[in-house]
Amino acid sequence: MPARVIHTIEALSDWSGKIFAWLILPISLITFTEVILRYFFNSPTIWSSELIGYLFGVMTFMSGAYCLRHEQHIRLDMLRGRMGPSAKAVLDITTSGFTYLFLIMLIWKGGAAAWESTQSLLTTGTVWNPPYWPFTWFLPLGALLVALQELSNLINNVRTLTGKEVSR
Repeated sequence: MPARVIHTIEALSDWSGKIFAWLILPISLITFTEVILRYFFNSPTIWSSELIGYLFGVMTFMSGAYCLRHEQHIRLDMLRGRMGPSAKAVLDITTSGFTYLFLIMLIWKGGAAAWESTQSLLTTGTVWNPPYWPFTWFLPLGALLVALQELSNLINNVRTLTGKEVSR
């Protein structure tokens, strides 16, 4: 059972990271277009900077689980780098409690803020004034994906300590 759960979570983490990484293309295209319009035609847009920020936020939130799965998050390796697999597993299990506290707050408060913004159909209030409420859901959703990946990592760490095969 744990192997199937781990496989499903890690597939979801990989999928979300790979799919949302493609947002870098419209971000780059919009940035390029804005530079051309602004500096060559003296005709900047009112929407590009705002949309780039929203797309970048979505890409960042939805890629967190992928980064965690592939150990791409920043960590202090001065001590951890010298540890063996069992010691790393103990350290990761110990710190996962703090990670979950943070993620629970993001899911709880981010979800509440997203719900409130959806009920009021929140817009940005800028000159462009696009709907903002859809973007607010990516914070709690991304935190949920990271929490699931952290669960997969926790199961793998317990398996490391018990000498069972680890999924990677």
